[in-house]
Amino acid sequence: MPVIHLEYTDNLTPHVNAQQFLKEAHVDIAKLTKAALYNCKSRITVHKDFIVGDGAPNSAFALMTVNLIKSRTQETKDALGEHLLAKLESAFSSAPEELNLQFGCHIADYQNYFKKDR
Repeated sequence: MPVIHLEYTDNLTPHVNAQQFLKEAHVDIAKLTKAALYNCKSRITVHKDFIVGDGAPNSAFALMTVNLIKSRTQETKDALGEHLLAKLESAFSSAPEELNLQFGCHIADYQNYFKKDR
């Protein structure tokens, strides 16, 4: 039941196909965590109002958070985080060089998660 949140600054919007990125990320996440693909859920937030560091206008960020049920090993979470961080950087590779672009990937455990399919 991985729940994914992709966030990025709006100055990156022309340089990424977020829907395609997340479809591919779902496949990778399902494979690496042994989750069912149909249980992967994502949302995208594009930040129009943001500040990075000193607020320089050439700043940007792309962040990804993946929440998992607490049963995955630390090795699995580490491998997933490193894989997704590289994938995130690749997805935004067409961003202009003059952007001070920061990437981050956070893998977290849900302590209590309740789900029901209908």
